[in-house]
Amino acid sequence: MVSIAEQSAMFIGSVVAGFIMGMFFDMLRALKKTLRIKKFMPVLDSVFWFFCLIISFTALYITGDGVFRWFAVFGFL
Repeated sequence: MVSIAEQSAMFIGSVVAGFIMGMFFDMLRALKKTLRIKKFMPVLDSVFWFFCLIISFTALYITGDGVFRWFAVFGFL
C-alpha cells in the first residue's frame, strides 16, 4: 500500500516533469520560428518526443519506484 505522502510526491514529481517538458517545447517552438528550416522540423520533433520519453520514464521510475500510476500520468498534463 502506498501512503498519501508517497502519492503526493509522485504527483508533484510528475507536475515538475511536465513543466520541464513544456519549457523544452517552448524553446523548440521558438527555435523553429527563428530557423525556418523545413528540412529539420521532423528532426526537432523527434528530439522533443525522445526528450519527453526520457523525462517521463525517469520521473516515474524515481518517484514511483517503477510502479505505473494513472494520477502520475495526469500530473504530466
